[in-house]
Amino acid sequence: MKNLFLLFTVMAPLWLSAQQSLNRFFDKYAGTQGFTSVNVSADLYDMFASMDFEGDEELAAVKEAIIDFKGLQVLTFEDKEQRGQALKYYDEALELLPRNEYTEMVSVTSPDDNVRILTRSQQEGIVDNVLILVGNAEEFVLVQVDGRFDLSRLSDLAKDFDMEKIHEKREEMQKKGK
Repeated sequence: MKNLFLLFTVMAPLWLSAQQSLNRFFDKYAGTQGFTSVNVSADLYDMFASMDFEGDEELAAVKEAIIDFKGLQVLTFEDKEQRGQALKYYDEALELLPRNEYTEMVSVTSPDDNVRILTRSQQEGIVDNVLILVGNAEEFVLVQVDGRFDLSRLSDLAKDFDMEKIHEKREEMQKKGK
């Protein structure tokens, strides 16, 4: 137990430092020319979680998969006139990431696009943080989802995801709109 406490004491500042680096990155560019930022607080999720999902099994399952939602941040840059600038922001954000704390789940690299999805876990089967980075010559996107998510429940949700049902709903809504 003493060793576990010592490990936590040593590692906690590193985790906080990594989180603070990304938060400073968001703060640095939010509201700057070419950037759009979105912040979703835990309060919104708490409101969602307090709703009654009787009869809607899919929403109830999403609620159960999210153990502790702390927030969502999205930062995008798009400026076709400053071609290549977006890749600079992608590289800057990637450099801030403490790679030893995150597991790269998906990496797509092509001459035109770079995509990385990274997760951080402190407990088997539970993800504590998800980062999505997208960069190309004209666009940069950074998404940070902070909270605790049960991977097995999210996996079950993905299996049950019914694209046909979504298309039917969309067509139904379009018909009502016309």
